[in-house]
Amino acid sequence: MAEVPFAYGYENKVRDVTGTLIQIIQDSPAYISIIQTAARRAIQHKHEYPKFVSASKQTTTTASHNTSVTTIAVASKTPFRVNSIVRVLGPTGADHPEILRVTAISPGANEITVVRGYGSTTATAIASGSKLIVVNTPQRESSRASLQGDPSAPTLIHNFTEIFDWEAVVSNSQGPVHGIGNPGSQDPVGDAMNFQVSLRLIETARNMNSALIFGRAVERTELIPGTMGGLLQAHEGGNVVDAAAGNISEKLLNDAFQKCLEGGGSRLDTLLCGPTQARKITALYKDRLQILRQDQTLGNVIYQVQAGFPIGGYISTIVVDPAFPSSKISIHDRTQVSLVPFRAMTDRPSQAPGDDFVARRGVGEYTAEFSGIKETGCLISNLSTEIAA
Repeated sequence: MAEVPFAYGYENKVRDVTGTLIQIIQDSPAYISIIQTAARRAIQHKHEYPKFVSASKQTTTTASHNTSVTTIAVASKTPFRVNSIVRVLGPTGADHPEILRVTAISPGANEITVVRGYGSTTATAIASGSKLIVVNTPQRESSRASLQGDPSAPTLIHNFTEIFDWEAVVSNSQGPVHGIGNPGSQDPVGDAMNFQVSLRLIETARNMNSALIFGRAVERTELIPGTMGGLLQAHEGGNVVDAAAGNISEKLLNDAFQKCLEGGGSRLDTLLCGPTQARKITALYKDRLQILRQDQTLGNVIYQVQAGFPIGGYISTIVVDPAFPSSKISIHDRTQVSLVPFRAMTDRPSQAPGDDFVARRGVGEYTAEFSGIKETGCLISNLSTEIAA
């Protein structure tokens, strides 16, 4: 158990216990232990922050085109510029042998004009629903600035702050009677209080972890305290792969990774699940797992393994949190997740004069940032939770 690194004298002092809380969080067998705590602070209860997403430049065709057609109907012309080099994937994701070069973009309709069979590739019929993916947009020598950048402010998203509190109470006889603390201590009640505060901070870390996963972003009012949104809410409206009550498989994982990449994900370093799905993934990848031993993780409830999933060579760390829903798996970049303080965790005396006990109440206010999780992450849902004998 983490030790509170100071003794209590019960004067009317406010103590900052942020360092102890962070130590407990880092040692806890939970998702929150791998999430960074931001150095900056929230400045209001509605915390706004920029969404960092660099979406891949792609769209789909809205009609079929034979090998001689050079005007291509697309769902969106936004990804393209003149001279963009474009590769094609069939509607089912099958490789297509042809490369295109964009020569013009329609000012009105969603159409682009292209050179077919660019770079000695073979012109091949393009089916409706095929993906057009920009490889690059090369420039000619001595080209002028094209003003293709986006000068607008970044998109802001928000979350709300949530107040976490606890209270530690010790009777004036508890320390001496129950023997909590060091033998011969000159402050047995203080020793008992240190013990109680450590327990309350452990409970607070557990509550914060639950909020980080299950929390709902609700703004406070006079009647409602207000809560911060969590990871599962951040996934809502984003990429989802429905397992249809089936077992986890390489296809489901690869489909999820593909959705992340198409949404602009480039660092898919976290696969978060509960113990049930962890067992299934271990069985699925048993010959390709490497256990990572890390000193900051306690116990065997949470563990991390590394698996090279066969999609672009991406490697994800499997993080097991017993609180995570047993029928879901979240794939995301954990560097896009931060715990942000509004008020650091502090405690102060809370007993009234004449009380035959000492008490301290701790209060801290935090929120979380999930920057781009909706676009660059993916939730695999509706997984079977049955374990084969």
